Amino acid sequence: MDEAKAAHAAEQERKTEQARLEHLAKEQVDLAQETIDAWSVPESDPHLRIFNASGHPIIQNGIEVVGEVAVPNVDLADPEAVFRLALDIAKACRQACEQAIPIALPAGKTTLSVFVLSMLQGLTGQLPIIILAARVDGVLVWDRRQTIDLHSMRVTMREER
Repeated sequence: MDEAKAAHAAEQERKTEQARLEHLAKEQVDLAQETIDAWSVPESDPHLRIFNASGHPIIQNGIEVVGEVAVPNVDLADPEAVFRLALDIAKACRQACEQAIPIALPAGKTTLSVFVLSMLQGLTGQLPIIILAARVDGVLVWDRRQTIDLHSMRVTMREER
């Protein structure tokens, strides 16, 4: 009898923990969407211009690629190689950043993207507008609603210090 009670209690505890984790995951998704919504660049014209530093081709109706930089694979264990590639990307993106053109950053390369963002801040004195992509049926899809003005976000968050 005690084993049955213990098994039941363990099952209840597992279900409670699973429900808690599902709730937290939903909260994180909601928070991410709220963040994207709050910092999205307003839609001013139906034609979206993007600077492509994603490492992937952007071929999509309604999108004009105004510039592009190659993003070869880089050995993340080689800090000098990461630095050189990030600097090349940042220099190529500089004008787009200064003109408030959304930048598609290296997809799936967080370390490289952080270097590029830091270098753009140093080169231009501001953070860029970035655009995020969603993978739909194996294809990256770009959407104006997924643009985030990082400089505006930074300025606003300084007020929260």
